[in-house]
Amino acid sequence: MEIREGELESLIATRHKRGYMLNIDRKEVLVFSKGNLLVVALLLFLDLDRFFFDWPDWILDVTLVLCLG
Repeated sequence: MEIREGELESLIATRHKRGYMLNIDRKEVLVFSKGNLLVVALLLFLDLDRFFFDWPDWILDVTLVLCLG
């Protein structure tokens, strides 16, 4: 999903006595099942790993063993 300039302000809507609502089309929503959450977590970890490249190698090894086990 791309957010154009000035669109961010309308992305979250307030619903009176209900809370907040993400104001996007249903076709732009990606839903994961419980079985996929571990894979998604691993992919996020690997993506974030480029920002924390000085982490010890054993953290990645343990994560891979737990996810692919």
